[in-house]
Amino acid sequence: MLRSHLLLLSFLAIGLIGDAAELYAQDAGRDQKIYYIISEERLMGFMDRSGKVIIPPRYRDVRDFSEDLAAVQVRRNHWGFINPAGELVIATDFKDAQDFSEGMAG
Repeated sequence: MLRSHLLLLSFLAIGLIGDAAELYAQDAGRDQKIYYIISEERLMGFMDRSGKVIIPPRYRDVRDFSEDLAAVQVRRNHWGFINPAGELVIATDFKDAQDFSEGMAG
């Protein structure tokens, strides 16, 4: 009987955690992580949730996507921004770059 109660409590806890994760995903909206940083032979790129490479590793450094833009470094002191399609949308003319927030890079 004790074992069945523990099992029931475990299922309830898992259900609550699942609900919390679902609420977080709903609240996250557009800023929910869609791509994940990958690294290969000292170069960086992005893959999707399934592990499919979306943007091949070709950058010296990258930052996570924020407001549909990711900072990328092509060489030392040369940062720019790409969109989710991997297209350079802001030239690599910057010494450093931070995530976008409210339409501006920090």
